[in-house]
Amino acid sequence: MMVIDDAVKFGAFASNVMAGGQLDQAMIDAYSDIYNNIFQIKPQNSVSINENNFVKYLESNNTGLKVLKGDETFSNWALLSKSSNGNIVPQNCP
Repeated sequence: MMVIDDAVKFGAFASNVMAGGQLDQAMIDAYSDIYNNIFQIKPQNSVSINENNFVKYLESNNTGLKVLKGDETFSNWALLSKSSNGNIVPQNCP
């Protein structure tokens, strides 16, 4: 699940993919290229690699979004964040 952590950053990010209230296909294609080719978020990767790369993608693009990871019952959630050494670690939500 994703949540908006910074409304100003999210607004700026969203305006990049919208032009006059319509999706800007060129920007969507550009973000897709970044997603696939630079951050290497791929179906054949392990879950942990894709989580790591996705969090880095969101941060690098100043999206204002954060990722929450639920357990198998969706009753416990953890915020995926980057540690001081660059690894993605889950932090329990209150």
